[in-house]
Amino acid sequence: MIIGGGHNGLVAACYLARAGRKALVLERYHTVGGAAITEEIHPGFRVSVASYSMSLMRPEIIETLGLPRYGFEVYPKQPSYFMPFPDGEHLFLYAGDRERSKAAIARFSPRDAANYDAWEDFWDRCCDIIEPTLMQPPISLGELAERFHAAGCADDFRRLMLLSTTDLLNEFFENERVKATMAPQSLISTMAGPGTPGSPFVFLVHAIGRAIQGRRGIWGYVKGGMGSVTRTLAAAARDLGVEIRTEAPVAEVLVQGG
Repeated sequence: MIIGGGHNGLVAACYLARAGRKALVLERYHTVGGAAITEEIHPGFRVSVASYSMSLMRPEIIETLGLPRYGFEVYPKQPSYFMPFPDGEHLFLYAGDRERSKAAIARFSPRDAANYDAWEDFWDRCCDIIEPTLMQPPISLGELAERFHAAGCADDFRRLMLLSTTDLLNEFFENERVKATMAPQSLISTMAGPGTPGSPFVFLVHAIGRAIQGRRGIWGYVKGGMGSVTRTLAAAARDLGVEIRTEAPVAEVLVQGG
């Protein structure tokens, strides 16, 4: 029995059903979705009302459950980042396209453009170490530090976990507009500021996703809005024999013999 029909609950139900278990999903809302939902907020206008972008769902899940067969489709978000400035200038960055990003950065700082490969290489090293843990039971912070050390990347662990966003960006870049364009990637959905130690870890969230054609770091927009993620998951779940009940709130969880 799974309480909540969001994307996590639906994925869990699918995998339980694939393992031969009988799964029941209970969702108090009139439709599944949780934070991944598309609703009509004005006649004729359907929008993603909570989660707005796609990348972190593992490609293994998308492939195993065959979500494209149910209509799952994602359009890559390019440019990935846009920063306008008061004087009319702007800066675009393109995830997964180093040369195009370097050309854009060079307008503000040739030195920063030259350092952009080192920036991307740093995140590639971090992702190479952390990504394999995403489909495993969680490891401790100490174990994670050991993996960085074993890979010869102890200094990368220091940067990732101990520096602030400001400190990290200052290690790679000099131009304030370049740094201002990159900094929000480490602050989205947090209560942190650019001076908060440990905030660079949020950069990793943007660097590690592979939901768009299996390519690392590419985010995108789901055809039909984020509700299409959970709609296709629900369709896959039902085909696997999962029972889904909407408008079914849970008042209390009773545990016996557990």
